[in-house]
Amino acid sequence: MKCCHQRPQHPRPNNSGSADRRFVWGLRSVDDLILRDDTSLRLYALSDAMGSVTAVVNTSATVQERYGYDGFGAPRYMDGSFGSRGSSSYAWETLFDGYRYDLESGLYQVRYRYLHPKLGRWPNRDPINELGFNLLIRGQNPFNIEEEKNLYAFVRNNPVSFLDFLGLKKQVTGVKWCAGGKHQWIEYPGGSAGYYPKNDTIGNCIWGPGQVVNPDPHVGDEDKKCTDIKLDTSCYDLDKFKTCVEKKSQPKTGGTPYSVFGYNCANWVATVIKNCKEEAKK
Repeated sequence: MKCCHQRPQHPRPNNSGSADRRFVWGLRSVDDLILRDDTSLRLYALSDAMGSVTAVVNTSATVQERYGYDGFGAPRYMDGSFGSRGSSSYAWETLFDGYRYDLESGLYQVRYRYLHPKLGRWPNRDPINELGFNLLIRGQNPFNIEEEKNLYAFVRNNPVSFLDFLGLKKQVTGVKWCAGGKHQWIEYPGGSAGYYPKNDTIGNCIWGPGQVVNPDPHVGDEDKKCTDIKLDTSCYDLDKFKTCVEKKSQPKTGGTPYSVFGYNCANWVATVIKNCKEEAKK
């Protein structure tokens, strides 16, 4: 199942072959759970921006249970008033990033692989390095790949920034989110851009016209740190993403006013990446 295909309804059969639970899925992502029905109770899932379920509510919109996670998804269970629980009172299985959590093993089922949240890694190696997988599934030369040497790493140890719906890998787009000092900007193949106040005065920094500057003056900073923007090619067209970023990085004045307290350089970078990801969806 590709990560950009949705599952409107999914029953879970019991030993007798009839469904004891039904799941309804949304359109925001492949793991966008809307509700779960069992034989006596309907619960709606509330999720954060990463797709992790943070609470479930009943048909009266009363919170029945809440969930928290450590950096790699080990779950913490709480009641509706944030009181600690040792386990889920509802055997709730859709948790971190919308992955299915196996209560017996403590592992997340992420399609091609399992995720071990306590270790912060996959227990099994990435099939990217398997000859048959590459030739039959990806149509790639397995001996000419740009991938981390560690075939067990989960999203480059950065689960706050990246998702992996299939248990495979993220593809480098060539677009980078860079920061140096108090400024943040975008670098893309052949260029760079950042968002600045039109006139560099105290008044305009607080609130005033903004402008996209290309190339960004901070590209050559020695202390800069850049993060590669990676996308899953099953869901995104990388060429469309790069073209969109380059288009939105062209010099221009106007648009949303610049403000150090609101829409500033960091917000501009985040907005460009978010909007271009939407445009590049397959």
